[in-house]
Amino acid sequence: MKKRLLLMAITTLSLLAVGCSKKTEQKDLKEFTHDNYGEVALCEYKGIEVDKPIYTIAQEDIDSYIESLAYEYAESNVVERASQEGDCLALTFTMSCNNEILYDYTDEPYYLYIGDKEFGSEFDSKITGKKAGENIKFSISYEEDYEDAECAGKTIDYDVTITEVTEETYPEINDDFITNELGYESYDDMIESVKKELSAENDNESIYAVNENIIQYLITNSTFNSHSESLYESCKTSIEEGYVEYAEMFGCSTVDELYEMFGMTSEDVETEIMNQVYRTIVIDAISEKEDMALTNTEYNDGITTLVNDMGYESSEDLIADYGEDSLYMWILEEKVLNFLVDNAKITEVEYNEEDFE
Repeated sequence: MKKRLLLMAITTLSLLAVGCSKKTEQKDLKEFTHDNYGEVALCEYKGIEVDKPIYTIAQEDIDSYIESLAYEYAESNVVERASQEGDCLALTFTMSCNNEILYDYTDEPYYLYIGDKEFGSEFDSKITGKKAGENIKFSISYEEDYEDAECAGKTIDYDVTITEVTEETYPEINDDFITNELGYESYDDMIESVKKELSAENDNESIYAVNENIIQYLITNSTFNSHSESLYESCKTSIEEGYVEYAEMFGCSTVDELYEMFGMTSEDVETEIMNQVYRTIVIDAISEKEDMALTNTEYNDGITTLVNDMGYESSEDLIADYGEDSLYMWILEEKVLNFLVDNAKITEVEYNEEDFE
């Protein structure tokens, strides 16, 4: 599950980095040029049967969202007492297996919360009841199906030093906090707002799932005869750069460390690169077949939307980072996907994680 989510996130990032498209003579269309992406025999792309997952809002979703609102108002205080559940600990430590160091977090502190079970519940229990300055050494034997492939089925030796214990206190979510801090008129007003927010998020998730299901159907059922080397290199570079960013985000010193954390292999990365290559070829081929090049208005509206959604100060800043050709292709993909969705046979089904793995 972790690996799938990471790959999905990297794919989303990479869409912005594939530059290219076609040039047109019509004056009302956005001028756009590209080398040939490749040759593909498209499958039938109209009338694709696809499931649309419908997400329900559970009480635990509402509770979690409300808790997240309070996180912004949490107060952190360094304490001298022994650590307990809910505390944030700053650690320096190494993880070893058979005397080989797997991870080394001794250059700078690694922060985790007791109770999150980031390295498993047994790890949390070992660092509970300890004070800053204490060093503890222990071993944990992980089950074969443990989510971290690097630890699964192995005995990991830990050498941990606790450098700081921080207690975080959260405000009580009462009427005063709801009105004066969160800005809602009442508790009921807050609940209604939370439900609307979660509903909007669920709708976006459903739309994303439909789009990805359609794209994967096209990739699976079309026949790809060739692809350009420049397209492959562009996709390879963008995806690898995406993984570098994620490695930094997850505190990994190298990309290989990130791959190990998520149980990925070089074959997984190559599959992701080729999936992006095929995705680009399919979108381009359908846009050409359906004569769906972007007008200047569509392009400019798309740029405005991206500026707002991605938090840029101006379109110039966005274009400077990604280039007009890359942005054109991303906006064109949305246009093609809207066309495919309009022509698809969509069945709404209640979301079940196992069915949509």
